[in-house]
Amino acid sequence: MLNKLKEVKEVVIIGASFIDMEFAEQLALAGKHVTLVEIAHKILWQAFDDEFAAIAEQDLESHGVTLKLGTKVKAILGNGKVEEVEFESGERVKAEAVILSMGVTPNTELAKQLGLDLTRKGAIVVDEYMRTSAPDIFAVGDCALKRDFFTSRHVPILLASTAAMEAKIAAANLYGIRFIRENRGTVSAFSTKIFEKTYGVAGIIERFAKEDGFDYVIGKAVSMDRHPWSLPGAKKIEVKLIFSRTSGVLIGAQVVEGDSGGEMINILSLAIQKGLTANELNTMQVATHPLVTASPVTYPINAAALDALVKICTKC
Repeated sequence: MLNKLKEVKEVVIIGASFIDMEFAEQLALAGKHVTLVEIAHKILWQAFDDEFAAIAEQDLESHGVTLKLGTKVKAILGNGKVEEVEFESGERVKAEAVILSMGVTPNTELAKQLGLDLTRKGAIVVDEYMRTSAPDIFAVGDCALKRDFFTSRHVPILLASTAAMEAKIAAANLYGIRFIRENRGTVSAFSTKIFEKTYGVAGIIERFAKEDGFDYVIGKAVSMDRHPWSLPGAKKIEVKLIFSRTSGVLIGAQVVEGDSGGEMINILSLAIQKGLTANELNTMQVATHPLVTASPVTYPINAAALDALVKICTKC
């Protein structure tokens, strides 16, 4: 693919997931003109809330990426090779290469041949220990069923981190159940970097919390990842936490900008899995140093939890 794209100048990417963002970033840095086409009205709309997606949109556009949002592709045109992409509106854009990245379906042909239970969308049904409907056969990774952590709804989560966790569970229990566990599902934790900003998410985003009928409260904080803020290399970091209003339990988290956000989202993923509350995160004891973390006075997780805690207590 790299060799094919070396002499190409105009690239169209169809899809706007985080992998598409990474493609767009790298191609733009390589001097290509990139047009990103998405049928939804926001990029990353399944992964982040609108205010976080908007930051990524601004960065992409500032680096020369053309965004075509709320746009549906009608045809890929050319004589022997791609020359243009036509939208339903009738507009056409030049293209010497097109990258299709609109989702995948699991490769479960072997499972079908073995007569294993599959979901309606073709994923292999597994239990908490990654056992299929044939107890001596295990399945992990993108082909295996994923359940949402909070609703148990089937979700198409295709993440290397999730697959690695499932592989560890399967390996530990191949010869009998040795580690009793309650697999409540995936929290969909992941991070990415688009140009100079790191993005991380775990659990439910606000849009889906609202759609699923959760009674929730939001806590936000903005800080710098070094202190004092005048230190060279300091970057802003923004945290958004979503808590159950009644219990105060953390159900979702989003982080953007500073590089420390990648590990911060891992902390928040564990907090979600363990059912930590706004009060516990507000008083979480943290290690800080001027060159590597935010100030202990404004540590973003503590500060965002406090912001939510004040709202919860106000409603009590």
